[in-house]
Amino acid sequence: MRLSRPRNLSIKTLYSAILLYLLIIVLFLFFTDQVLEDINSISQSYIPFILPLAIVMPLFLMIFIIYYLIKLKRMNKVHSPGIRLKSRLILFFSIIILFSAIPQTILSFKYIKQSTDKWFDDSLGDALESGLEIALDYHRSYIDDLNDLYKSPEITSIIFKYREDPSSLWTALKGLNNSLSSMQFAFAGDELFSGDEDCRIENSAFYSLGDGIQPKRSVRGVDILGFLKILNLDGTELRILCSIRIPDKFNINTARLTFSIDQFQQYKDFQEIFPVYALFIYLFFALPLIFLAILTAFTLSDDVTVPLERLEKATRRVAEGDYSFRILSPANDELSLLTTSFNEMINELELSRIKILQTEKVTTWQEIAQRLAHEIRNPLTPIKLSAQRVLRKKDSPNVSEILETSMNLIINEVQSLDNMLQQFRDFARLPKIEPVSIALESLIRESTSMYNETFPAISLEIEEIDATIRIHADRNQLKQVFINLITNAIEAMNGVGTINIRTDIVQKGYTRYCRIQIQDHGSGIAQEDIPRVFHPYYTTKENGTGLGLSIIERIIFDHKGRIWLESQMGSGTTFYIDLPVEVEE
Repeated sequence: MRLSRPRNLSIKTLYSAILLYLLIIVLFLFFTDQVLEDINSISQSYIPFILPLAIVMPLFLMIFIIYYLIKLKRMNKVHSPGIRLKSRLILFFSIIILFSAIPQTILSFKYIKQSTDKWFDDSLGDALESGLEIALDYHRSYIDDLNDLYKSPEITSIIFKYREDPSSLWTALKGLNNSLSSMQFAFAGDELFSGDEDCRIENSAFYSLGDGIQPKRSVRGVDILGFLKILNLDGTELRILCSIRIPDKFNINTARLTFSIDQFQQYKDFQEIFPVYALFIYLFFALPLIFLAILTAFTLSDDVTVPLERLEKATRRVAEGDYSFRILSPANDELSLLTTSFNEMINELELSRIKILQTEKVTTWQEIAQRLAHEIRNPLTPIKLSAQRVLRKKDSPNVSEILETSMNLIINEVQSLDNMLQQFRDFARLPKIEPVSIALESLIRESTSMYNETFPAISLEIEEIDATIRIHADRNQLKQVFINLITNAIEAMNGVGTINIRTDIVQKGYTRYCRIQIQDHGSGIAQEDIPRVFHPYYTTKENGTGLGLSIIERIIFDHKGRIWLESQMGSGTTFYIDLPVEVEE
């Protein structure tokens, strides 16, 4: 049986392209994030990597599209089945894809251009710089307030006035500057802290500070500005530390604002190239998708046209008389029902053809019966004449000589008649098959072993046979088949040459068959004789009976198999036998 298998190369190619595209997208998104974090990298380290990616993927897909277009053109030249439908489907898909992609590209570029113009408007940059300036002015106001308070003559008089009453001193200082957050006081052994506890510092650090405005310090995540005033009152040192707590996250927000201004300025410097870059990213994703969609159009058109092409090919083969042709299709194929129905139809045609052949064979049997009657009648005539001669010459002096001659003639004719009837009986009453599980390899090697010494000029070349192949058959009858076919091959080569034997597994519908080929390199069989080689009593040999191949065909038929041959004059003959493979339980 010849099988037409579905082609899935385009599917595998499409899947590979999609996987490669997804991988490149992941890499590209990674580098895009890096670029957006640092806009300067557009013109630095990433272009040598991004640009090849942007070129290779569309180029890779374009090569496949060109390949399929060339293939489509060649198919169109030879008028392949379904080529017009396939071309229309691909053209339709391509037009729809382009009509949807081109307006989208134009609108996207226009939207990006308008968006970047709004994003990088000068008023936004001015607002950011104004915000930073306000924050800096706010910070400077703290520093100025501390300087004014430190240099103020009033603070000295207040300290002198309330040195014996520190609690009142804190109230007086708050009256001078309400923004103060804390006061840390030390005089004549008295120590006092008032205000925000986050501004307190350890005594060791407190006594190590020098007079004046203090550097900004951070205590437990809090930024603090302050000044230390040291006075000498009657020989005793008085220390007072006044602190202002900067609002929480002031520095963080200021840093963010500074970073935003820097980023805005960088983006603004690339304002003209940014839409091009955004369009480049868009095309990087869009072009491969467009090409993949076109490749998908090729694949989908194959899904529609390839089954039709296989059906057309199968129909042509059946019209030529090959009823063994079958179409294989995936179980989930949309056209699997059609191919299954077609295969069932061919199977029915093949069965009908077999029945017709069987009917023809019945007719042949009738002809055989007539021929058999004729063959039986031929020896009866000399037997009858010999018997009559004996009766007439019974009183003759040389009766013994006449009797011996006549009896020998009768015996020879009876023996010839018996041989003919024996052959006919063997053909007409083959023993009932007794099938058992048989390893095909051992059966073939057992059948061929007897020829190695008997015919030394014959070379039997047996290709490696799968040891797991088993069939359910009558061992003796199949052995007889192989022996008869090999013997015929030896006779066809006049006892000199090579006989090739090989096996294959084929699928017919839902049944697996083992196909056995026995090939000789003899004189071959004329094409006009091939249709009759399996007919009973048909032979081209001088001493042949014409029953050998008929018996072989009968045995194979009883085993639910099929036998046929291919031959060419001067090149040799190949016999093919299909036998059902034993189903594993």
